[in-house]
Amino acid sequence: MQASRSVCRQHAATSTTRAARAICAAGVRAVPRSRSNAVAVAASAEGPVCIVTGGSRGIGAAIALALGKEGCRVVVNYASSPDKAEEVAAAITKAGGEAITAKADVSKREDLEALVKAATDKWGSLDVLVNNAGITRDTLMMRMKPDQWQDVIDTNLSSVFYATQAIDKKYEEAILKSIPLGRYGQPEEVAGLVRFLALDPAAAYITGQTMTVDGGMVML
Repeated sequence: MQASRSVCRQHAATSTTRAARAICAAGVRAVPRSRSNAVAVAASAEGPVCIVTGGSRGIGAAIALALGKEGCRVVVNYASSPDKAEEVAAAITKAGGEAITAKADVSKREDLEALVKAATDKWGSLDVLVNNAGITRDTLMMRMKPDQWQDVIDTNLSSVFYATQAIDKKYEEAILKSIPLGRYGQPEEVAGLVRFLALDPAAAYITGQTMTVDGGMVML
């Protein structure tokens, strides 16, 4: 059913966008997008480490190959097509990049945690996560079975959350190190600023300002 398909794809696109924002907030950097930067990446000794879910065929394979050609080190994820994944990895290697394949069902949290571990075990870091994997279950809404609906939600939506969460767990220490004060803020520290602005006579002439309470991250 066209309506169901468009809804599922819209959910996937929205969740991917939100995941990308979450990844950026967690300090995982994105691959440079300008051509000059991409050339610099390709020329460097070690390019960014990238995971592409559903990277064995279709759009995922094209993404994995495009990143590999620019010098990235790519984890080509697959669920049931190991031969196709190996073909993509071989094409990346032939183009001058590095690649490994990794089996993982993106609808399962433990598989995604293992996928992240595969990247960090191989190359020691993870810079880019491409949440590409997705499925459709074309049928009329009145005929769609609950397990079909759940398959779409688990693969297209929950997988983005699980993958991003797996990265957050892996890089929590790195996140803390990126904060100049070396720790997360406390609710009382935000409340203290509000109390000062609202009640302290010394703040009487402060208005129309944006106060940032972030442990010094604004300086980075």
